[in-house]
Amino acid sequence: MQPAARQWPYRQYTDDACPSILLYPPGGYFAEIQLLGAQVISWENERQEELLFLTGETDYRLQHPVRGGIPICFPTFYDNYDVDDYGFARTRMWRTEDLMDDAAFPAPPRDHAFVDFILDNMPDNFPDWPNHRATQVEGLERVDYVDYLNDHERFTEGPNPITFENEVDKVYLNTPDVITVRDRERRRTYTIHKDANLPEIVVWNPWEFEARRMSDLGDEEYREMVCVEAAAVESEITLNPDQEWTGTQRLSVEQF
Repeated sequence: MQPAARQWPYRQYTDDACPSILLYPPGGYFAEIQLLGAQVISWENERQEELLFLTGETDYRLQHPVRGGIPICFPTFYDNYDVDDYGFARTRMWRTEDLMDDAAFPAPPRDHAFVDFILDNMPDNFPDWPNHRATQVEGLERVDYVDYLNDHERFTEGPNPITFENEVDKVYLNTPDVITVRDRERRRTYTIHKDANLPEIVVWNPWEFEARRMSDLGDEEYREMVCVEAAAVESEITLNPDQEWTGTQRLSVEQF
């Protein structure tokens, strides 16, 4: 007799123009992940406070990549402002798969809600982070970076945490596996835990002038967000037929 398949609770599916998966782990937390791009578009704490930035210019009926949240940019990450140019993974419908019995993907505890996403081969195509002025990024001190606003020249970050006073578009290289984003206004610390397959960290804010040029970001929304995300940008990843690539990051948030 075959053992009964394990089932994980706290998961619901929507069935609208842009389907998503809703996760309700115990304790009052909540997350929503779109199948389009496998993008996390909402993450709420137990007080129902939204922890991710998402532009107010989003129109879900267009089935278009959303500006904000936690996106997956693969296999490219271009230095311009069209979200369609951040790789086909952003514009494809992903599917879910049960990996609970796969030893390569250890399952979280029973009191956690999770979902496994798979992006199949396509034969035709080979955090509301806080007030930007009250935010600093820690863990990238004295790390080399590529400045996309300065002809992709390479520099080394100084000894202090990163703060935001003007437009920023940088890719930090060979970064530590743990990076923190500290919100001094809301007294929150976001922590990015990532693996070696995501060696870079992207830090971006369009600031006033570029925000006004972007059709999917409000003119003043640059004040409400900073983009800090794990990435594999500066090194090409080549996959032959039937090969797989996995990059892992885990985000956590706590009050201080």
